[in-house]
Amino acid sequence: MLFALLSGFVKADDELARLTADVMRHSAKVHALEQELLHPADSRLAIFLSLASNAELELDSVELFLNQQPVTAHLYNATERDSLGQGGIHQLYLGNVADGEHLLKAVISARATNNRFVRRELVRRIVKQAGTLRLQMVLSAPAPEFEPELAIKTWD
Repeated sequence: MLFALLSGFVKADDELARLTADVMRHSAKVHALEQELLHPADSRLAIFLSLASNAELELDSVELFLNQQPVTAHLYNATERDSLGQGGIHQLYLGNVADGEHLLKAVISARATNNRFVRRELVRRIVKQAGTLRLQMVLSAPAPEFEPELAIKTWD
């Protein structure tokens, strides 16, 4: 009698483990489908920031707007400034946008090597086509004016 009772518990535990595994597998499939629907790769836009080798700037902050809507802002600390100065690249934005023309605005706050604080709005039109669009914003401030300039490169 005890053996039959224990055998029933073991079967129930095995059945519970099988059902749990099924639920976890289906949950992972639903999550993957949800991510594909919410964030399709065809509408993805990634924006990165780097400093040109002649960027005579101590970057303070960057605010990014897409179609007049704020999408991100970042305040740089000393470590991040050093990293950018040594050729590092910072991912500013990763999101989804529709195909077509968009207005990209970056508000740059920095201190130039002539110890002058500069805050500039740099506006560019971008065209999003099917597929992922990766943009690298390259910030420079050539001497003697040390005025921030922004070049945008497309990554393939």
